[in-house]
Amino acid sequence: MTTLLNPSLFARKDELMNLHSKALSSEPAASTAHQGRLADKVAMITGAASGIGKEIALAFAVEGAKVVIADLDPKAAQETASEIDPLGQRVLGVAMDVSNEEQVEAGMARVIEAFGRLDILISNAGVQIVAPLVEFEFTQWKKLL
Repeated sequence: MTTLLNPSLFARKDELMNLHSKALSSEPAASTAHQGRLADKVAMITGAASGIGKEIALAFAVEGAKVVIADLDPKAAQETASEIDPLGQRVLGVAMDVSNEEQVEAGMARVIEAFGRLDILISNAGVQIVAPLVEFEFTQWKKLL
């Protein structure tokens, strides 16, 4: 039987799940992971307070990156940053609506102030608006873009 899945991906997923559990139990997983493939790179992930963005942020932190959690919800961004790095040394939460240029500029300024540079940007933010097409307002359509 031929499989298209790489077995090493399952081992990696188990490792990430274990580290995720440690991060959520307030063990400073991110602060001790300086030797990974992303050692001391600075990564910003938009929409990272929950879901896929949060998991990307955790994986980057595990690999040694300094991580910026950018999200519409500033409280959720900070909570996620604290979950991943309770010491607050390698993970930063910032409020950012990626459709608002002023908020993006302010968020980038915080990143530069905290970490001195930005090496990686993951554009993960997105919104979901459910409505019948005939009732879909143009302003709502622009939010999706």
